[in-house]
Amino acid sequence: MDKMDSVAIPAFWFGAMENWGLNIYRENNLMYFNQLSTEAERESTTLVLAHELCHQWFGNLVTAEFWDQIWVNEGLATYFEYIAVAEVVPEFHTLTLRQHKVFQVAMAFDASEASHPLINYAERKHKYDKLMEVFDRITYRKGASLIRMMEGFLTLRTLKNGLKNFLKKKSYEGANQNELFQILTEEGHQDGTLPLNRTVKEVMDTWSLQSGFPLVSVTKSSKSRIHVTQERFVKDVKYSNGSILDPHDLWTIPVAVATADNPDFDDLTPDFWIEKDVRFKSIEGYDTTKWILFNADAAGYYRVLYDDTLLNLLLDQLNNDPTVISVVSRSQLIDDYFTFWVHKFIQVEDTLQLTKYLGHETEAVVWTTVFSHLRPILNKVSDTLTFNAFRSYLAPKLIQALTLIGFEQLPHHNGTNVILRSELLDWACSLQHARCLTYASKLFSEWHASPGMNPIPVDIRSVVYCAALANGDADTFAAALTMYKSLSTSGIDKSLLFVAFGCANDANFIIP
Repeated sequence: MDKMDSVAIPAFWFGAMENWGLNIYRENNLMYFNQLSTEAERESTTLVLAHELCHQWFGNLVTAEFWDQIWVNEGLATYFEYIAVAEVVPEFHTLTLRQHKVFQVAMAFDASEASHPLINYAERKHKYDKLMEVFDRITYRKGASLIRMMEGFLTLRTLKNGLKNFLKKKSYEGANQNELFQILTEEGHQDGTLPLNRTVKEVMDTWSLQSGFPLVSVTKSSKSRIHVTQERFVKDVKYSNGSILDPHDLWTIPVAVATADNPDFDDLTPDFWIEKDVRFKSIEGYDTTKWILFNADAAGYYRVLYDDTLLNLLLDQLNNDPTVISVVSRSQLIDDYFTFWVHKFIQVEDTLQLTKYLGHETEAVVWTTVFSHLRPILNKVSDTLTFNAFRSYLAPKLIQALTLIGFEQLPHHNGTNVILRSELLDWACSLQHARCLTYASKLFSEWHASPGMNPIPVDIRSVVYCAALANGDADTFAAALTMYKSLSTSGIDKSLLFVAFGCANDANFIIP
């Protein structure tokens, strides 16, 4: 192909669509305006562009044999979009960001009644008006998560070589997951990264032919022995009420382990496997007086629940030096334990223990995970007496983190640093922290004094406008209204101010 064209279409229903040599996008998924678009918008646009470009190989050069195999296209394109963006614009930290945007979003949906297997051969009997239903979070995000799991137990080198062979062998043809698995098996056996008595199909059929995922529970047995169990993660039911699960509900699980003595989060090849017909496994050789983390770097598509002893050792490490544990693992620990609390596996105190160290956390993906779980809680307590306790606990941690990354956005700042600062400020001001409110008021006043040149960084304008109006007086509201009337009808600031008027707490400010 000599060239690649990209076309923006207003109100394009799909958002974006790959075609051979011609990708089509909804306007907001393609257009970026320097000094007007936020870093969050640049990140989103870049990811969408990368996804559609990846489809030139996975989707166009090699396409799905039928609609029930579509996860191979979409899973691989989703997996590679984050790798591609990490290479081109590394400031977005997409290899850690995907833990929330892909893995955690997939698991939340996969535990719901709406979930379904990646492969459902009954789809071949469906009418075409039902086929669009397969384009969902399972197909895209669970698919990508399982490919990352294969990267872990095969190694990245073996996976890449296998995918190159897959593209060569199936160019200009339709393909199915069995063909992909066979090629990866051959590559794994050749490289020595996959045991000769194991195939990718035998492993991955347990993940692609059934919905859901396992809960792996880890308990200390002795100073050197650990007991591990697997079962289906079932919401709101602890340990499936003790019921014996059908073996077909189990998985072949690769388990990579990081420990205090060997905190390696790069080598994700399995330390051991839990077989699909095994619910209980006893593991020898780990020093249980020190922290042990199962599913290192969260490469495996499952949740891990620790007993109190093992959890407390991990908590000690987080509180002493969280950077020893990988960013992705920190994010996943928090996601697992908030999920366990919401669905009644543990008490809220166990979950909150994992948030005590957050004042020292500067990684966006961890905070994004925290905010995704705290937002529903804030919505519930915002008009109750509990709000003050919530604010007293969280706000100081937000300010600590803001101080570490830098309270003010400087001209050279970009990428994840900018996005995280905006989110932290949004939360700190929403919790009415005095320093955040003072900062927002100062910036808003500077803009009012020189309306021709807005000094507020575009990434935090919505936060500043809302905070200023929520906590300002009648003069602040009048100033905002004056500026609103003077702004261009099509301007971004006019739209942001319009939304911010809804933040005003005094109904007397609102003009009837």
